[in-house]
Amino acid sequence: MDEQTLPVAESLAAVERSCAVTVGAGPVTETSNPRRVDRLTSLGQRVLFWVRRYLPAEIVATASVLVVGMAALEWSKSAAVTAIAATVAENLAFYGVFVVAVYREQRRRRPTRREALSRSLFLLAAEFGPAEVIDSVVIRPWAFGIALWLIPDAGWALVVGKVVADVVFYFAAAGGFSLTMWAGLRGSDERR
Repeated sequence: MDEQTLPVAESLAAVERSCAVTVGAGPVTETSNPRRVDRLTSLGQRVLFWVRRYLPAEIVATASVLVVGMAALEWSKSAAVTAIAATVAENLAFYGVFVVAVYREQRRRRPTRREALSRSLFLLAAEFGPAEVIDSVVIRPWAFGIALWLIPDAGWALVVGKVVADVVFYFAAAGGFSLTMWAGLRGSDERR
């Protein structure tokens, strides 16, 4: 490699190493097996990492979308009101799960609850902030609204709208997470 591509290759390798975390039924934790870092090279393993990271929050968020969305539609008979209610419900549920998970991750690394909470909110803003603003204000309400307009069954419309919005959201959110890992903001031993 030449001198210009060497820092880029080292940075990419650091991102790969720093993404060697696992998500159980809750907090994001660094792996205790350093050899696992080297195994996260296949596409399947990367996909599995992202599924494990986001699936618990997505399950709770999807249930919230369906319950609140159907109730809002029944009450208001309006696709616009339903789209907004479903967006708010999904955000509250999704971030409720993530606040707890990231706080638990950071509590193990920070001496006080206040520091852990402050760091958790910072990390959530770094990971999700830009993606969430665009998602909550534009993408998700429109995806729900258009799906409710096009698909006769409201339950399926809410699911389709959610999936379409999630695809857009996760491209940006995964980049935000990788950036926080690469920069060492999550307390990774790789960057200390």
